[in-house]
Amino acid sequence: MDRCVLVLLVLLPDIIEGCSRRASYPLRQNGTGGCYSKECCSIAKSFQTTMDLSVDPCEDFYQFVCGGYTENKAVYETLDSDSEISFNLASAYNDAMNTVYSIFSNSSKEKSLLRRARWTFRLCMRKNGTISSDYSHCYNVTKSHFNYLLGAVYARNDHQEQNQEKIKKVQDMLNEVRFSYATIVNQSRWMDETIKERFAESAAKITDVIGYEPIVLDNLADDEELKKAFNPLSSDPVFSKERNAIFVPLLMMNPPVLNRGLGLKAFDYGAMGVILGQLIAQSYVSFNIKNSGHHLTKPKSRETISLFEFHRRKNCYANQYAEEFINLINLMEIDSFPIYDKPTLDADFAENCGLQAAFHAFQRIKDQSKNIQLEGFENFSQEKLFFLSFAKMMCSNEIMDISKTSRILKLKKGFSPSKLRVNLPLRNMRAFAQTWQCPLGSTMNPGDSSICVMW
Repeated sequence: MDRCVLVLLVLLPDIIEGCSRRASYPLRQNGTGGCYSKECCSIAKSFQTTMDLSVDPCEDFYQFVCGGYTENKAVYETLDSDSEISFNLASAYNDAMNTVYSIFSNSSKEKSLLRRARWTFRLCMRKNGTISSDYSHCYNVTKSHFNYLLGAVYARNDHQEQNQEKIKKVQDMLNEVRFSYATIVNQSRWMDETIKERFAESAAKITDVIGYEPIVLDNLADDEELKKAFNPLSSDPVFSKERNAIFVPLLMMNPPVLNRGLGLKAFDYGAMGVILGQLIAQSYVSFNIKNSGHHLTKPKSRETISLFEFHRRKNCYANQYAEEFINLINLMEIDSFPIYDKPTLDADFAENCGLQAAFHAFQRIKDQSKNIQLEGFENFSQEKLFFLSFAKMMCSNEIMDISKTSRILKLKKGFSPSKLRVNLPLRNMRAFAQTWQCPLGSTMNPGDSSICVMW
């Protein structure tokens, strides 16, 4: 087992106690100090509760990072049952819920529509009591009736200055990851230069909507579809092919996806950076090079060969995920599960390519920031922390016991199982095996003949 993992195994029981003692210490500014702020302690504690250090990270990285989570927690326990979110946003969701609750608790005058939302919330609380579980339930009930209104209120709350700082941070990250993605594509040796140019032209026309769209918030009578697509309280980032726009909702700009001014670039790029990379990758997937305004009629032309190679490489992911999906079903002895099919292929492709772009961007900017360390993780390189952050974002409990003799796999619509979403992109990434020193032939480093690479 990796030496850093052994050290962490010894230190983890003392991390929280030690961090608590020093939580009042200021963040050291010498670039290599430990961080003992409340936020840093929270990050350290969250890893303590999710990691399973008995697992070799070179055999099953998902279980190594998320084993404790899958044993002890239900899927998104604070979320309503109809949520179709693709990342672990429980703490970010709680932040939004607390902000909206504080607005409901404010007795100042407001528009009649907000009064109706407050009345709906309070009526639910009186009907169901005031325990915390009903608190979450009543927030979801109110949100279902006043979804856009609450989104607008959330974006306009008293922390607008803080919101603007987060929006700027995410926009800067998006620009870095976009540059890295374009660099990776341009370095591809198999793709025709003409098609590379078309990719670049298409990507340059994409609109960025970060946090919320001010025009939408200023006009409550605007297009309902637009308000739904760009709601600050949305649970998922999206690339809208119809609007050719990337949207990152304000809700996501909270821990664990984005940390507030801690200087922990490895965690920010491992989570938010990967999400941004996936959105950019989706824009490349949506660009149909076959129907981009040029006829590929010559069977041996560079463009036609590039087209065939693009689909050959994309099909590599389809075959790889289909095989591993069946292996997972057999391993977990699951009785009921959805049929794995190609509707998840675009998401699988985007998650592989987005991860590589985010890591590439992180490698370029990591020396520009302070090397802040978390207690218990001092021996972990910044690259290792990047991969830990990526995997932790995917932690979920999808194996649901429904009886003593039957188990069912509950998947998020359009996505592969979380274990595959973590292990397969990392297995396809040579930098991961190098970072964790995984021996050739291990599960996470099977060799070049067994991995899929697009660019």
